[in-house]
Amino acid sequence: MLIEVARKDTLSTPTAISLFTDRTAQFVDRLGWNLCATPEGLEVDEYDDVGSSYILIHDGVRHLGSCRVRPVASGTMIEDHFLNLFPGASAFFHSQQGTLYELTRFLKARDLPVAQSREMLRHLAVALDRFRDDVNATGFVAVVFTPITRFLRRIGVRFITLATAEMDGQPVQMICITHAIEAHHLLPYYEMMLSDEPVEATLSAA
Repeated sequence: MLIEVARKDTLSTPTAISLFTDRTAQFVDRLGWNLCATPEGLEVDEYDDVGSSYILIHDGVRHLGSCRVRPVASGTMIEDHFLNLFPGASAFFHSQQGTLYELTRFLKARDLPVAQSREMLRHLAVALDRFRDDVNATGFVAVVFTPITRFLRRIGVRFITLATAEMDGQPVQMICITHAIEAHHLLPYYEMMLSDEPVEATLSAA
């Protein structure tokens, strides 16, 4: 498996098509989110711009897993879609500009076997922490539902809860991930992730 940090314009064409097709399958087809896909079946939104980077795991052609990160100074999904839930977010982000990144669109490839999924998640965790260190970031902010905060704690993710609210009748939190998954915590809980609420369904679900 290969780890890559790329901008949209530097992704290879096969990998980009695989990534955005997987996003359509996950977020539009499976979860039924009200998102737009291109006629070619690619889920692309306004945050797929020059301000965003993709931390992705791939095999040289096929996308296996990824997330999108962008500095809060570049504008965030949280401010544009969740400000009614977290009215203090803009002021907080402004005070932390240059140190915080927003994390969205976390997913794995369709039909990825359990063993490969486990390996992919380890690689992605390493890549997230490496990216954080390379850009001197404090952490990654994301909006998650309560089951995901429990899952993150179980697998060793370190995060701070910044604010809580309610969305669609469910508790939701804005969190800041300071350290990604520690690999030695991963194995006992990965099967739980596959059978429980999907992580990729609830990270910044907009």
